[in-house]
Amino acid sequence: MDNVAKITRNFAAYYNDKNITLIRKKFADIMFKRQEETVSHNTIQWEENAFEAVKSGKEAIRYFLEQEYDGEIGVLSEDSLRNIKNNCIATISVLTRQILGEQLLDLENALSMSDACILCIEDCANEIEAIQVTIAGMVEFSSMIELKPKTEYHHFIRKTKEYIFKHLHEKIEVRSIARKLKTNPDYLSRVFHKYEGVTLHRFIIDKKIDSAKNMLQYTKYSNDEIGNYLGFASQSHLQTLFKKATGLTLSQYRLNHNERYRDRF
Repeated sequence: MDNVAKITRNFAAYYNDKNITLIRKKFADIMFKRQEETVSHNTIQWEENAFEAVKSGKEAIRYFLEQEYDGEIGVLSEDSLRNIKNNCIATISVLTRQILGEQLLDLENALSMSDACILCIEDCANEIEAIQVTIAGMVEFSSMIELKPKTEYHHFIRKTKEYIFKHLHEKIEVRSIARKLKTNPDYLSRVFHKYEGVTLHRFIIDKKIDSAKNMLQYTKYSNDEIGNYLGFASQSHLQTLFKKATGLTLSQYRLNHNERYRDRF
């Protein structure tokens, strides 16, 4: 993870014409060689059938897996375990994009689930484990789709939630969301309340409180730092909202839920 953290987010810094030309030549060489050797690829039909099964539920997934696969597993590595892992990761990635394409889950939940599954695949010690993790990922996606309230399909609701999740560390105002969605703040608030049964302002506060709970439980950040990170004007403002929601002060919650903090007392 340390190496990942060192990678700059400005990917343009890695653009190098000479290196890119050499890499593109390597792509062409590999593609030519694989065409000559008739190397296998996963079929588009199989991916589409897998997606339909995930949309339909656990029994449909089981039926899908019982059908004989009429293609061959794609070759994505010379190492057997790495090849299976790569294919499993590709399967989960394709399913995730298909789910997002049809708006069956919101962005944050779908990508978080995808990340969790891929990390589990990476930890697998053998091919069977990797395949089982992938199947479990399909079942979990299917369960998430089944449990998701159908009201979330309203595009304003989905986009509003995406905006909130992406800006939790900032001060979030309804008019800012409305401006982003090119709609009227009052109309957006009415639509959100109608479909979610809670005001948009309340939803924003609840998500910030949830984030504060996680930071109190799993990090060493001070109460002031948490308040600043979540975009509150002061710690006292967060403290008031937090106690109203949980019945506890920030310090009381940390003492009850953070073992490392509790051991110091």
